[in-house]
Amino acid sequence: MVSLIEQTPAEQRSQFLPLADQLLTLAKSLPPGYNYAQSRALIATAIAYNQLNQASTPLLEQANQTLVGIAIPSLKAETQWQLAEAWFAIGQKSRGQASLAAATATLKTLSPQSSPLNSQLPEQLVDSYLRRGQWSQAETAARSIPIQTQQSEQLFLIASAYLRAKQVKPALTLFDQTITQLLKAPDFAQSNKALIATEGIISFAQAGGVTTATKAMKQLPSQKPALRARAWLAIAGEARQQKRPKEAALALEQLITVGKIGQKQGFDSGFGTLGDIEWSGSLYALSRSQGYAPEMLQFIERLNLKTQATEFLITEAVQAKRYDEALRLIPKPMPLVIDVGVFEVGDSWRWWVASVAAQEGQLQPLIALSEDVLPKVGTSEPRQLSPWNIPNTLYISPSSSNSPPYFLIDIPPAPSLPEDTAIQAINLLQQQGQTELAGRLGTALADQAEELLNHQPTLKLSAEQHPLLWVHNLERYLRLQQQTLTADRLYVLQVNYLKQIEDLEQRAALIPFTSRLDDPREAIADLIKLAEVVGVADQTQTAKQIFKAAVLSSQMDIMTQWQPLAKFSPREQVELMLQAARGVAVLEKKIVHYDHILKLMQSEPQNGLLMNNYELNSMIESYLFKGQTHKIKQVISLIDNSSEARRYQERLNCLTLVLP
Repeated sequence: MVSLIEQTPAEQRSQFLPLADQLLTLAKSLPPGYNYAQSRALIATAIAYNQLNQASTPLLEQANQTLVGIAIPSLKAETQWQLAEAWFAIGQKSRGQASLAAATATLKTLSPQSSPLNSQLPEQLVDSYLRRGQWSQAETAARSIPIQTQQSEQLFLIASAYLRAKQVKPALTLFDQTITQLLKAPDFAQSNKALIATEGIISFAQAGGVTTATKAMKQLPSQKPALRARAWLAIAGEARQQKRPKEAALALEQLITVGKIGQKQGFDSGFGTLGDIEWSGSLYALSRSQGYAPEMLQFIERLNLKTQATEFLITEAVQAKRYDEALRLIPKPMPLVIDVGVFEVGDSWRWWVASVAAQEGQLQPLIALSEDVLPKVGTSEPRQLSPWNIPNTLYISPSSSNSPPYFLIDIPPAPSLPEDTAIQAINLLQQQGQTELAGRLGTALADQAEELLNHQPTLKLSAEQHPLLWVHNLERYLRLQQQTLTADRLYVLQVNYLKQIEDLEQRAALIPFTSRLDDPREAIADLIKLAEVVGVADQTQTAKQIFKAAVLSSQMDIMTQWQPLAKFSPREQVELMLQAARGVAVLEKKIVHYDHILKLMQSEPQNGLLMNNYELNSMIESYLFKGQTHKIKQVISLIDNSSEARRYQERLNCLTLVLP
């Protein structure tokens, strides 16, 4: 509720006041023993009231009294922290400080075995102090954490915060104490303590403590070369960025040295492979996020890893807008080795480089790729073609220099078909004014469509789709791209193909349709028009398709118009309505579908049209959110399972305390 209020314009927020009132009444009605739930509800309501310009202080005072009875210390500390943040939110700083102190005191009572301590509470508590510049209190809170790894993580963060605030002495003292304490642990090398120490060193170097981080690295055991490489990469990169060339050079040499150790060990899964999380996966991510590319490139060069690091080098060239170099780096072939086999992915990388270059105004890579793919259009096996690879709007998510092709280790990559590349290229070419080349690609695709329908109509495409749907989607796409003559040619092709089917029921079943998120009504109108042109608008099969399309896109007037001819049973209509409701995020639209379902349930109560508890819950909760308890009662009265009906009725009885 609080997040909903925040996202709503100020002038419209008053609609949430009744809901906040209901939450408050529910919170107050909870019996003894529900202190945690009651405190959380009171705090949430207070925050909502504050956003709605209502008095919230009394609720927080009541929450402060209620949380005393929370029996589990970790939950109590969590609630005290939430109370503190609520006090700060309404401007009550002294009370906020008192609640933070109480949370810290509760944290001290916990043991390492305290069970929900794996939550984010330690980090949240420390962060609350750091945001307010209360370093010593943050340190006290961190030292109250009973689990050493969590405590060390927070102490490293505080040390880095000290350093960023130019408080050098306490920063160095705290960092040295924390790293020394970790190193004393007998299980340091075999546990995640080595990772905690490494990340602490990186954080301190990034805060400006390159010299101290370098000294700390020399103390760490050498059993974890991948972790050491990660830390030396950060230190080298930070030293360069902080204009400390001698320290940068030293750290770079250390990075190369530890890299050679990893190389002798085979880099675990093999450098650069999808399964290499510890080496390339870790180093690439750190380099890209923090600007350590010069050091990473030196690492690759000096360890002769150019072949294994091809993807990283291509990406770096693209980010530097050296597109010709990026294309030269793509090998032929470019195999991807994953758990389920070896796959060629060079075309995916070439398309990515060309598309990024085109968006930056450098068209030659896109033009060259389009000319190369043009004679290949029509060579793919029909079973590889997918109608869903043809966009149904003008918007195609643009490639980004930060988003190279992405593959999963256990799923084969989709083949890079020349037809799909041509479809994508048309969009970019049109945007860049290259209409002649875009038109030639469109014509080549239309030629393939004609070949499919005239000579191979019995072949199935990907996912057993009929070629007609691919032709239909292509026609609509080319029309959006202003290739009107080619689109008209494809429309006539569809009409002629359908008209030659003598069986009207079979003809109606083949009418192609794909909805449009940007304009579902126009998509349905096109469906109706095509059905009229080929003489099947009066067929039940056509009406069913139109009715279904209208339901799933929430076009209820069209649904009502075609309902009689569609002849869907009440149960079939309910299934369609539920499917539509699941796909709708706007509550008002969900309610429209649920209202129709309720009418269907009432028309045939003996058939038990709703049996799924999940769907029932969703329906009832939607009505509950809108305060429509009379509809909830109607739903409950129609549930044929007496025990389920009784459960929902008991829940509703509890809520009648607060709902109209």
